[in-house]
This record gives sequence, C-alpha cells and structure tokens, in this order.
Amino acid sequence: MNLKNLFKSTPEQSPALKAMAARVSTMAGCQALEQELTQQRQALPDGSRASRQLRSKIEELQRVAKGLSVDEDRVRLAAVVKADQEEGTRALKAAEARLKGVTDAAALADGKRVERAALVDQLNQELSALHTQADQAVTAAEGQLREVITSAAHEAAAEMAAFDVFKKAQLHRATCGESLAVRVKGHETELRRLEATANDMAAQQAAQDDVNLCRVKQARLAYDQAVQSLLDAYVKLRALPATDSSGKGHALSTIYEPVVTFASKDRALLGDRVCGESLRVRDWVLGDIARELKPANLALLTEPPGEEIPEQAAVPPSPHTFTPGSVEFENAKRAQDRFVMGADRYEAQQRTDQPQSLQA
Repeated sequence: MNLKNLFKSTPEQSPALKAMAARVSTMAGCQALEQELTQQRQALPDGSRASRQLRSKIEELQRVAKGLSVDEDRVRLAAVVKADQEEGTRALKAAEARLKGVTDAAALADGKRVERAALVDQLNQELSALHTQADQAVTAAEGQLREVITSAAHEAAAEMAAFDVFKKAQLHRATCGESLAVRVKGHETELRRLEATANDMAAQQAAQDDVNLCRVKQARLAYDQAVQSLLDAYVKLRALPATDSSGKGHALSTIYEPVVTFASKDRALLGDRVCGESLRVRDWVLGDIARELKPANLALLTEPPGEEIPEQAAVPPSPHTFTPGSVEFENAKRAQDRFVMGADRYEAQQRTDQPQSLQA
C-alpha cells in the first residue's frame, strides 16, 4: 500500500515551495539540507530566535527523512516476501514429490509382494513334490534290496545291484531340488524386503510431516502479508486528519489499536522498530510512522531567517516602596534612573558627575 497518495496537495505552489519539495523528496536531499542547516545553527548563539528557527527546520527534515525510510524499507520488504514465496513454493513441491515417491514405492512394493508370495508358494510346492518323489524312490529301492537279501536263491551280484540302486536313490533324495531351494530362498529374501517397504509407515509419515511443515510456512507467510495490509490500513487511518475545519472530531466509530504479532520480523515494514522481542506490534511506533508519512512543512523549510528581537529590560521596582535614605531606597533610585535614561546615557552621566564630587 502506497500511502503517499493520501497527502497530495491540490493548491498551486510557488516556485520556492516547488524547489524545496523537490529537494526534500529524496533521502540524500534531506541529509544534505540538514547538514547545511546544522552548520548554520552551530554558528549562532544558543537560545537565539534564529537558532530556534533552524532547530525547528532540522527536526522537520529528520521527520521527513524517516518517512522516506519507510518507502525504502518497503522495497526491502517486497524482496523478502518474494524470496520467501519462491523458496516456500520450491520446498513444498519437493516435499510433495518425496511423499508421492514414498507412497508410490509402498504401493508398488505391496503389489509385487503379492506376486512374489504366490511365486514362493508355487516353488515350495514344486520342491515338496520333488522331495516326495525322491522319498518314494528311496522306499522302493530299500524294499527291493530287502527282497533280494531275504530271497532263498539270492545271488551276490543281484544283491550288489540292488544295493547300488538303493544308494543312488538316497543320493538323489539328498541332492534333489538344491537349485530350486536356492531360488526359493532368494525369492523369500526379496519378499521380506517388499513387505518392509510396503509397511514402512515411518518413511511415509516423515514425508507427510515435511509436506505439512512447508504448508505451515506458507500459511505463516500469508498471515504476515495480511497483518502488514492491516497495519498499512491502520497507519493510513491515523495519518488522515481526525477533525474538521472547526477542530471538531469526526463522528466515527472507534477503531482500537491492533493487537497482532508477526511470524517473522523480516516480513514486517520497519520490523526492527515495529516489533518487540515477542514480535508483538508496538502501537506507538505505528503512530510515529503515521506522523512521519505526512508531507513536509514546506512553509517552515522555506521560511526566511527571522530578525532578532532585543529583549526588553525588566522595569525596576519603585524607590518609594522602600524607606527613604535606606540602602534599598538608594539602589532602587539608581536602577530607576538607569532604566529611564538608558544604560549608555546613565553611565556617561555618572562619569561626568564623578570628577565634580571629587573636587568638592
């Protein structure tokens, strides 16, 4: 909000006023003029009328300079808000991307987990079938060997052949399905990893927390912007005249000072002045800003140096208020003669009368 438009002057200005208005329209111009007036004041006696006049001009320049500092800080504030907005947008997009990545990874892992669990079950069934067949072959070979041994007409060669079949059956039982078992073990390891990814609530919650934090930061930025808009409106209200031409106050409803805080002092106009340690807004500072934003008193700044008015001497007391012949009477009589005749004439008369009194 630009508050300068509140104080546009409609009357036509003289060339002197226009020149002064242009001079004090910048911070450098105010500082240069203040330095010039300060040097002039230092050359004058303290308490003189010209010194007091220069002091009023210097104070007015300092007020105008503070008003210009408000406009300069508004440029800084706009840059800070823009930077915070851009950073907040980037951070939120990155956090949302991380959350989506974690959520998608969990959903993908959950789908693959179902497929991998079905494959593990299928391979386990195939491995169980191989073991069953091998067990049956061992049992059959063992029975054949027993029949050969218990046969009445068994031969050694037949017994050895049956024994070899039995041993081969046992060896096959011990080694069958080894490669398939290795495959099953690998799939089971991957299944556990997929289950962990699908059920990793901590990662999903951390990603969600990052998103929530970014949204809170953006909300705080929006809040600070709203507070600054409120303060701009409040300063505008305080800067405008509250009375009419007769000095009577306008009949308006009361608006109390705002009791607000900023989330970040950097996002407050003149934050170091406006905010306290708790980031609460100081109302009296807002009043100062409202006064500082008023236009320069060009009539005061262009006022010519005033002539010194000699100080009137105090009228001495009448000698008739004292006892004739007393010290007080004589002192009052001399003071009254000095006042009536004037200091210079009285002193000259005293110098003339003194030699005569000495001759007498």
